[in-house]
Amino acid sequence: MRLAWLTAKAQCGRGLAALLSLPVLPQDAEDKSVTLSRFFNGTAYISSFDVSQKDMFESVKRVTGTSDGDWAISHESAADRTAAGQELMAKGDRRGFGMIMYTRVMDARGDGDASAKSDNAALGLPREDLDEWTRAAIVIGRNQPN
Repeated sequence: MRLAWLTAKAQCGRGLAALLSLPVLPQDAEDKSVTLSRFFNGTAYISSFDVSQKDMFESVKRVTGTSDGDWAISHESAADRTAAGQELMAKGDRRGFGMIMYTRVMDARGDGDASAKSDNAALGLPREDLDEWTRAAIVIGRNQPN
């Protein structure tokens, strides 16, 4: 959680700075440049990465120097994972909510994929290095008490 917050804070800070640096209005009707008015009463979509579970796993393997053989890999369909989360919730176990929400972001409906809405390019924001943040997450994880 802390890693996601760290990367989100950094990219959101850059995004806010970029937004506030924009001209407020176009110069005239022909001006197609990005202006603050484009975001008036709307949303600016800012992201650090657009990744899948596989992308995250591949990053962990690159950063740790491991391969598939070093991991116990199992597969579970989104439908089965959602059902398991619902069962936990029905028993009062709140971990089920996290399972359901995480699965919804990654399932085939694409509810969690906002990459098509991203304003990163319009705001001149960089694509962050997933391996850099994976490395940071591993350091944070190793320094946490059990």
